[in-house]
Amino acid sequence: MERELQSWLSRFRVPVMVSSYDAKDDLIQVAPEFSQSHLAGYVDPQTGQIIQQWGFPKADELPSEQMDAAYLVRVYEGVPFRLQEVIRQNALRENRMLGRGARIALFLMVGVPVLIEMVSLGVTWLGHVLAGISISVGLYKLGKAVGWLRPTQRDKKKAEKDLRMKHYFYHCEQNPEGFNRLKIENLEREAIRRTHEEADALREQHKV
Repeated sequence: MERELQSWLSRFRVPVMVSSYDAKDDLIQVAPEFSQSHLAGYVDPQTGQIIQQWGFPKADELPSEQMDAAYLVRVYEGVPFRLQEVIRQNALRENRMLGRGARIALFLMVGVPVLIEMVSLGVTWLGHVLAGISISVGLYKLGKAVGWLRPTQRDKKKAEKDLRMKHYFYHCEQNPEGFNRLKIENLEREAIRRTHEEADALREQHKV
């Protein structure tokens, strides 16, 4: 943790805190008290020496000039980042796509019955259109059922996935305790994978 602190302060001269976690993303307590398991430090602006301490420092103990917005912009120049506005625009775009899907679903639930009602009121041409669509869909389903139409690769993958899901669901219902243990193991395995990836990324950054 001390080496990590020195490494980061040599790259970015801003107050930093280092905490240590195991592969399951749980805090490693190196001292009886929780606060003493965290290492804080900064570079003294007068001497250029690294000042470090175990525990949480008070705000007035840190160099105020190193937390100034203009100073941070200079220190982190060249570091990749994402603007909040860009993130907001991406979220809005996804919401619009979801809204479009909801409108289509609403049309299928409400619009189709309305069209059928219009046909019953004497709009004959609309009846021919709906009849044609219905016949086409029926022929397509019949062709797939009797084997006239070969299932596409997508259909095969979907059928295999549905079969596996039914198989897994059956066994999960038969052994819920085992399913919970498996779920916890998967979450721990995912946490370990992320920890290893972060550690590898840090090592690569230190080589640069």
